[in-house]
Parts: sequence; structure tokens; C-alpha cells
Amino acid sequence: MDNNRPLSLPFHEIEKLLLKCSVCRCDLVDEKSSFAHLLPCLHTVCRSCLLDNVPDTEENPKTLQCVECQEVHPLSKGDPTKAFPVDNTRLDLWEFVQLKKSVNGMDPECSVCDGVKASTRCVDCAEFLCIDCTSAHERTSKTKHHEIKDLSQLKTTDNLQAFRSPLTCPLHGEPFAVYCSKWTCEKPVCPMCTFTTCKASEGHHILSLKEATAQLKFDLEEQIRNTRNIQQEVQKVEALVEWEVENIDQHEKDLENDIDTTVDEMIELLEEKRVELKNDLKKKIETKRGALKKQREVLHKREVSIVDAVQFAEQALCCSNDAAFSQVDKHVAKRLEHLQHDQFDRKPHENALVCFDKSRAMAALQKNLKENLKVSAVSVFSPYTTVESWGEHTENHVTKISVLLRDYMRRPADLEGGLSEKMKIKVADPLGRQTVLQMTDHSPTGPMVFSYVPFLTGNHVTYVEVMGKDISHKNFDVIADESVQRNREGLNFTFDNQTAHSDVTVRDEGRIFENFSTISPKRTNQEKRYIHFKGTRGSLPFTKGGVFTYEIDVQFWVKKVLGSRELLFEIGLALESAIDNRLHVEGQPNCWSMIGSQHPECDGLCLIIAHEGQSIFHEKMVNNQTDCVFSKSFRFRVDMKKGIWEICDNNRKLCSLDIRTENPLYPVISGYNPASVLMKAELKSSENEI
Repeated sequence: MDNNRPLSLPFHEIEKLLLKCSVCRCDLVDEKSSFAHLLPCLHTVCRSCLLDNVPDTEENPKTLQCVECQEVHPLSKGDPTKAFPVDNTRLDLWEFVQLKKSVNGMDPECSVCDGVKASTRCVDCAEFLCIDCTSAHERTSKTKHHEIKDLSQLKTTDNLQAFRSPLTCPLHGEPFAVYCSKWTCEKPVCPMCTFTTCKASEGHHILSLKEATAQLKFDLEEQIRNTRNIQQEVQKVEALVEWEVENIDQHEKDLENDIDTTVDEMIELLEEKRVELKNDLKKKIETKRGALKKQREVLHKREVSIVDAVQFAEQALCCSNDAAFSQVDKHVAKRLEHLQHDQFDRKPHENALVCFDKSRAMAALQKNLKENLKVSAVSVFSPYTTVESWGEHTENHVTKISVLLRDYMRRPADLEGGLSEKMKIKVADPLGRQTVLQMTDHSPTGPMVFSYVPFLTGNHVTYVEVMGKDISHKNFDVIADESVQRNREGLNFTFDNQTAHSDVTVRDEGRIFENFSTISPKRTNQEKRYIHFKGTRGSLPFTKGGVFTYEIDVQFWVKKVLGSRELLFEIGLALESAIDNRLHVEGQPNCWSMIGSQHPECDGLCLIIAHEGQSIFHEKMVNNQTDCVFSKSFRFRVDMKKGIWEICDNNRKLCSLDIRTENPLYPVISGYNPASVLMKAELKSSENEI
């Protein structure tokens, strides 16, 4: 490691920050010794202040609080001056600063002669010399090979190469020359120590001081880089917090305007309510602002600690005194390591999740003013918000999804005042189609539970949104239902995508029909699409004289209870000219169909086959309840010779209908009410009988 590393601070800043006690601001160094005691936070106090802050009692271990950063350090019993080491790098800094001050005409005095100004400095002896002493130094055999630097040259230097105060072993009085790297030592020692306290036979590993210092400085450089990375993260989070502070202030103004606009429209009735709402808003905003302010202060304090530590570490790297540097290195490294691994929240604790809820207030002003016009706020910290899906996720089966919103203190979010209505849970399937889920269970302190039935295999994503802001998301994979037989061969016809209504989806090369549409679909041939009929027809008609069979798997999931007689689906036969006359083909001439519908007498979702006002088949499929799932395969046989449409499920014949075959008939399918029921139909087979 190069000892010519330049100092990063001007000398007057060095004197102010590194040569003055943090408490009393007195000098930490004189001409002979350092009184600088280094705290774990890398701030420094003088010996007098250190002793003054330690109680003269024999009680349990005390603590010492740094006046610079307010960090509290544990203090064990015994001599506190031994608990916090003396920083001898300050000796060299002090001499460097004294020389820099001499630029104004106050040259340092000779270290040997009293009252005589120095003209040079001996780097090896770490002494300032006058002209006579310099001559003597150059003549004496012991010192004539020492490196002598002219003061005029040193006054322009920006490094500590010429400032290396010799340090001696306190046990043997000899200069430090080697370094003991055993973990119990990790300090410079003299040669005598290697024969007494640091014997190789006792596991002590001795290195040359220069070699050890080079490695220590290399390691410290890495620590500085890592710590600077943490500083950048802190700055990013600090910027986010600052942005949220500004955003929340602006949000407050926007919401106040919204409140004013709404209240002004109801001025005669709402003057008193206006004050209440603003006070409520301010209280919530102040709570959020207070949390952000506190986090900002903590982050700023952390950043200051990092800056101070890195500044000190960089200063230490400038030390050319190997012994002095190696004495403080482990303390510096320990501090930097602490700053790197000391955990902190990397996102703002609060945000602008505050809204002015005015829904339904205008329409029900007299009756519901108190309940429906209020300021709502929620504290949600996305790193602590959990989104979980339970068990193995299989297509066509109910998947349970739990969502627990928490604030930055890990407390469950308070969904006060109907705030759950401002929350939206959506699942995106592999095609990007999003389904908004309905809550099926919720306890005051527990997670909210939602249900979802996937109709596709592959990766799905659950999104959590509060007040229009994305809070969290979680991926989960859906596997195929192995019980479903999939015959992809020999399809005589498919579901026609070109004529399908824009509210439904036909995919997988016409094999799959769904009663909900793809988000932002790229539609083509709009003039061919059905306008009234909420479905599509087959790609080919059934013509006179032929016999056709096809099989359709029908699955649906009840998201919420259907209203009386609301439709689920329709599967039928129809003349092409009759298909798009209305919402469904049932009840029209030359049309025959099987429908799924809510039936009030059964209080269930029923399969109904009727023609010309006469009920031919009626059977309950599932209860009209949230999370009910239906799955069944239906087989159809169209005999255009005899005029018969036969409907079966599994191994059971449901019914046969007489049909008219003078004109071609198209197979049709439709789906309804996707906000309450998600329905999928898969064409498993279609063929002509010979």
C-alpha cells in the first residue's frame, strides 16, 4: 500500500475534526504524546473527558455516549483508558498541521535546540532540525544515512510520508518492528516480544510490520468501498423518504382541495363536518410525517456516522507510521464492519396512502354523512406485507390466497372505515388477463383470505393494490389437472375467434372458450364479431345428411353469489341468421340450447334444457355460494339425417331433442356474468361419423 496517499482534508479541517476533543475541544496531542482515545464510533475524546464521564463506582458495567453521534458504547469495569485505545496516528497529523501553519512565517522550532527555528526534518528520527543540527546529523555515522527533508519542500506536501513518529514497545522499550497476527493479539510488537509474549510455539504468527500493514490497508480499502456502497443505499432510501415527505405534503394539499370542493357543494350541512375532516386528515398526516421525519433523522444520523467513519478510515490509510496504524486498524475495521452489517429499513416507513373517502356521501347526505364522508389512512410497509397461496395449485381447483398488510413496525395494518374497499387483489394469468378477487374471510388482526380458480397452467401473479398504489406481488405456478383427459387430435371444428363477442375469449387455436376477455385485446375483423350474442359459434356448420359428435368440458368458479335467474353459460345449435339477434339463442325459432342459470326455487345453479316453453331436463349443478367449483364433460351427437340432438354427460344420457335440418346448424356457446362467475369450456373432440 502506497504511503504517499494524499490527505483528503485541508489541514485546518484536520485540526478541527481530528486534533480536538469531541467534548471539551481541547488539543488531543502535544509535542510528545497523544491523549486521543478512540471510541468504537471512531469519534475521539481526550483522556480527561473520558475519565470525567465514567462514574467512580464499582457497580455493574456502565455506558459512554458519544457527544458527536449520540451512539452509546458499553463500558466494563476497570480502567476506561484501556477500554478505548489511544490513537497514535494523531501525533503525525499534529506535526503535519504544525508545519502547515508555519506557512504564515511561524516555522517550527528545532527538536534539539531550544528557541531555534528548524530548517529541515529527519524522516527517520521524526525530528525538526535547525541548520547546525542538520549538519551534525549528516556527519554522525549513525544518522548520516537518514532521509532529510527541507521544510520548504514539506510545506507543499499533501501526504504523511515524512511524518512517522517512532513508537516503542511498552514492555521492552524497543521500537515496534514486527506484527503478531494471532487473533488474540493483532498488534505490532518488538523483537523481544517474539521471545516472551508472542512465541511462535504458542501459536503466534509473526509478520514483518511493513507486510502486515500493507495487507491491513488493503483490507481497509475494501471495507471503505463496501461501506460507501452502504452509504449509497442509505442516500437512496433517504431520497425516497424525502420524496415521500414532499409527496405526502402535496397529497395533503390535493386532498384538502378535494375536501373543500366536496364540502362546498354541501356547505349548509357540512360546515361542522369540514373542520372535523381536516383535523382528522392533519392528525393522520402528522402521524405519517412524524414517522417519515423520524426515519429521515435516523437515516441522516446513520449517514453522518458512515461519513465520519469513512473519513477517519481514509485518514488512517494516509498514516505512514506502520506501528501507529496497525494499533488502530482493528478498531477502524470493526467500526466499518458494524456500519456495513447494521440493519436498517431500505424503504420509507410511511407513504402517501391517505385518501378522502366521499363515496356515496352525496347521494345519502342526510342519512349517512357521518359514516361515508371521512379521511381514511393506512400505513403499509411493503417489505413486511405478506402474500401467500396455500398448497398445490392445480388448474380448475380453488386456490386460497392470504394477504396480510403490515406497517413498518410489523403491526397489522388498520383497515379502518371501509378502507378494505380501497384495496384491490388481482391475479394475472399467463396470458396477462387479470381477475379481481373477492374477500372470503378476514379477522381484525389476521390475514385477509381470497379465492381464485385458475383455468390455465403456468406462472400466475398475485398483485396487492391499495388506493391505486402497488404494494406487493407474489408469483405462484399452476400445474395441470392430471385427471382431465386432453385429446388434441381430430377436431372437425373449433370455436370461431373471428365472430366471438369482444367480452369473451377464444384461445388455444379455437379449443378454449372463456366468458371473460383478454385485457387490451388486439381485435381484428371487428365487423364480423357478434354484438348481442355473448359468445361464438363453431368454425363449421353441421349440414344435412351428416352425423356429428363433439365433447366439451365445462368448468366454472363462483366468485360471488348470482342474482335470481342470472345466466352462467349456454351451449346449443342455431341457424346462423338467428345467432346474434339477442343475448342468447334460447327461445328463438330453429334454435336449441342447454343453459346454466341461477334457479330461485332450487336456490342453486342449475342445468336446464327446455324448448318452446317446455322443460325437458332440470338438474342442480352446485349451490349458489362463493367458491363453489363445477367441472363436467358433456358429449353431444347431432344426427342431421334423423333430426336428433342427443346430450349426454359421462355415461348418462340427459335427453334427446328433435331438431329441424333443412338448413345448416352451427354449434354455439356463450358465457355471462364474469364479475360473479368465471367459466371455461374446452372442446375435447369433434368428428363426423361415417
